[in-house]
Amino acid sequence: MKRITWTALLVALMGGVGYVMAVQALTPAIQRLYKNDPTVIYAPSHFADARQYVLICMQGYNVPGGPPGYPTLPTLASSRLSWMPVYPLLQCALHKFGGVSLIFAGPVLAIGAMLCALFFAVLTLHNLGVPHPAISALAVLIPSVGAVWIYLPGPEASFLAVGMIALWLITLPAPAHPAQAAVRYALCLPLGVLYVLLKPNALMMFFALCFAFVYVSWQNSRRVGYTFGLWTFAADLLLAQVRPRMVRLQSARPICYAWTPLIIAAGTILGFAFWLAYCSVLSGVPFYFLNLQYNYWAHIYSAGNVREIIQFFAQAFQPSDPTNGWQRDAAWALAAYLVALLPTTSKRVPSLIRVMIVLMVGTLVVSGVARYAVDRYLASTAIVAIGWACWLAPAAARKRYAVMRWLFALALFGVTWVLLVDYLMPLGEPTFWHLHLDSNHVPW
Repeated sequence: MKRITWTALLVALMGGVGYVMAVQALTPAIQRLYKNDPTVIYAPSHFADARQYVLICMQGYNVPGGPPGYPTLPTLASSRLSWMPVYPLLQCALHKFGGVSLIFAGPVLAIGAMLCALFFAVLTLHNLGVPHPAISALAVLIPSVGAVWIYLPGPEASFLAVGMIALWLITLPAPAHPAQAAVRYALCLPLGVLYVLLKPNALMMFFALCFAFVYVSWQNSRRVGYTFGLWTFAADLLLAQVRPRMVRLQSARPICYAWTPLIIAAGTILGFAFWLAYCSVLSGVPFYFLNLQYNYWAHIYSAGNVREIIQFFAQAFQPSDPTNGWQRDAAWALAAYLVALLPTTSKRVPSLIRVMIVLMVGTLVVSGVARYAVDRYLASTAIVAIGWACWLAPAAARKRYAVMRWLFALALFGVTWVLLVDYLMPLGEPTFWHLHLDSNHVPW
């Protein structure tokens, strides 16, 4: 165990150097978007959501009134309560206690988060029995869709790191002693809260985490003598809760629970409930956060409406129309989903990871948030990164095919990088993300 830990640390440090070099390569391209703007000193820290996180540190979570004539709830116009609290708190702490300027606090956090993500990626792959985990973990550095987002100051890298810690805990062997189990479970609940308060995308992992509870419990039970399949185990699991006194059944079919994923899932629900309550109290609007998301941010289709979902993605196959922004969004979102699902087609990827990816992507599709930077959601999701790492892992008998897979992943990485930086991001830039000021120069 000591050897894999030191290996993970070495990979993290080496990957961190590569990450810094990639940030340096990206910065000039983003800076050019603001070349005539004297108010922007360091563009990546003022880019899109990153600007709002910096302003949260400076001005707090304001609930401003909307512009004159705004048709719906005025406080929903541009309140910063649409951004989750953990990332700005990390920036503020780094600024106040570490003396780091808010201009550069984002990149410093991102570098630390990527070191953490790489370290726990190696440990997770080792737990899954993936060959050459040190090499395969480098897939975390090259997300094949949304390639740029984890290199920009924002919560993406931090969200990736927390998700990787969660996967590491889920894939750990069952604790040998009750004290070890108590410590592990005590860490899981706050980790789940932290997970969702970094990005609400953690809610998309709920069903995947519930499946992980059943699957890992089944694997643990097989080690103590359970001989039946997964579906039978799921039935036994349910039956054991409904009829816990069936001693004969339990003795013949021993069940060894793995509570880690279920406690993390409970933590995400608890954290989201806290944020809903906090936003509602601060704003005076019940379920303020949800109102903000559904009234102010346009949705491309209603959650769960299969007909609208098909209509949206069908636009990707229509004749190209440069004036149709929805068509571009549909094509980009569809490509992002297909790339995320690609590892699930290979038996090289453990069944646990394959099913978790499908459940996460399915939840994201059905939820109706596909338009808004779905590539960001997928690039910062640890389960997709681990899926790609497992798929890219070289096998002893077929190393040449591993090289071809790596070349394919690098090609996708380069193409999405160029498309995002040179085509998608400059659309409407830089005024699209400028703050709107009233006559008193107060942002609303």
